[in-house]
Amino acid sequence: MSNKPERSLGDYQLPRLWGPVSDRSPEAWRTQRAPQIVEAFAANVYGRTPSGGGVEAIVEKSRVDDALDATAVRRELTITVSGPRGSRDISMLLFHPSNISAPAPVLLGLNFQGNHSTTSDEGVALSRAWVKAPAPRGNQARRWPYDQAIARGYAVATIHHASLEEDRPGAAATGVRGLFHTAAQMERDRQPDHWGAIGAWAWGLARALDAIGSLPELDARRVIVHGHSRLGKTALWAAAQDQRFAAAISNDSGCAGASLFRHQAGENIDMITQNFPHWFCEAFNRFQHAEASLPIDQHQLLAAIAPRPVHIASADLDAHADPRGEFLSTVHASPVVELFGGRGTVATEGAIDVPAAEATAVEMPPIGVRAGHQLSYHIRAGGHDVLAEDWKHFMDFADQNLPDVS
Repeated sequence: MSNKPERSLGDYQLPRLWGPVSDRSPEAWRTQRAPQIVEAFAANVYGRTPSGGGVEAIVEKSRVDDALDATAVRRELTITVSGPRGSRDISMLLFHPSNISAPAPVLLGLNFQGNHSTTSDEGVALSRAWVKAPAPRGNQARRWPYDQAIARGYAVATIHHASLEEDRPGAAATGVRGLFHTAAQMERDRQPDHWGAIGAWAWGLARALDAIGSLPELDARRVIVHGHSRLGKTALWAAAQDQRFAAAISNDSGCAGASLFRHQAGENIDMITQNFPHWFCEAFNRFQHAEASLPIDQHQLLAAIAPRPVHIASADLDAHADPRGEFLSTVHASPVVELFGGRGTVATEGAIDVPAAEATAVEMPPIGVRAGHQLSYHIRAGGHDVLAEDWKHFMDFADQNLPDVS
């Protein structure tokens, strides 16, 4: 894929960042416009997360004080989460630096194949949750360079996404959505804005943040939520809904993640709702082959997280996730970042919106170079994955943007 300007897909019309709001001040964004955007995404894409529910108990199941060549403490925590209809246990794997003088910032994300798949450490319990295919220990360790994070002073926490809800149609009643609704409410009597699996996974990330707040070794004020692919979509939605997350990172999240729906390259609404209907609310189906009628687009989701920092990552061979569309989303969101005194991936000089013709004329950064500051972007050579190279950019972004609370 080329990172040169691309004008062939420049004829798109995005919803305005500010919509009907005439007071374009930082306070108006926080209190009026951002909540409007989150509500629009809840009504039309991800579904509405119910209120209530929380963490009932946290139990440490294992602890090793000399993990990763004695640089880290490795802990496994059982978190009991609850809703009006019951409770369930989820397991969080945590590595944090062993020699720290202050609580550590945290990179929090979900994993695909079980906590044991993220490390070769034989002491980590094998996940008993559903997986699409058997996952050997350490199968996805390349995606979780714990030693790299520990060396830079970060803790890393992860939960198997399927322990919150299995990633398949028809599994809602047996996951955390079942803590709030009956099977009939989620199937026969399902409302158009009933939350999907992405919403359920995002709810689980918020409960993980609750648990982190109970651990004195960790700084709950500096938790970055991150994710890859569908879990990158989840990270963005979690951050948009929960102001407690200090920042968000999305890696190769594509359609319904960082990429613009209206860019019309890679996966589209018709494809994603046909293949993964359980991720979204049913109202989202109305926009199959009708992206232009959707009242929001993904640049607004990135902007709704402001003034908290956001980093977007792509891979040049990952055409399905539309890297160009992911980058353009950051360009179109940059005016809101500037409103708060920050810098996005392009200088917009006080513009209210960036026209498509101007955005598509902006060159993407070279492979391996991070562009922007509070809203930043990088593209890596290769395919749909998350690697140590990406994590270096994640932590460079975190170093630059996490609040100084010393």
